[in-house]
Amino acid sequence: MGIEITVNIALLCFCIFSFFYAGVGVTPPAIPGTLSASAWPRVILAGLIVALFFNIRACRASRSAPDAKSEIAIAEFFPPKFVKSALLLIAYSIVLNYLGFITSTVIFFALFSYIIGLRKISSLIAGSVVATIVIYVVFQIFLQVMLPRGVWIFRDFAIWLEILAL
Repeated sequence: MGIEITVNIALLCFCIFSFFYAGVGVTPPAIPGTLSASAWPRVILAGLIVALFFNIRACRASRSAPDAKSEIAIAEFFPPKFVKSALLLIAYSIVLNYLGFITSTVIFFALFSYIIGLRKISSLIAGSVVATIVIYVVFQIFLQVMLPRGVWIFRDFAIWLEILAL
């Protein structure tokens, strides 16, 4: 079985699992007929499941075409920048609650920009700070979403920045 079909089947299994897991522990809505908190994630996952079925069919059909490449190399399917970016995103999601949103997001954007090819240090720092400020303003101030503050000194730093923003 080709690597692209294997990855699609793995993603399909994960989406099906997530579809059923998305509603676990969600309290029913107080007003009958309204959507619960798990409705939109389930709608998106249902769309992904349908798209993955079509993608698997397309991969099988393209493999049987006379002019199709027989296999895709793993290095071609998972380029190094993609793997580094995915590992960075996993690390970001782990340290987010410890370093807080502001610190971890500035570091994440700087490292991600470096991975995709930006090498000028001043641009890395300025772009990371500006992107973090924009995201912070949108979510914390306009949407009133509580972002992680972190622990220890990172929590104090986040609270100090919040006081400055007021």
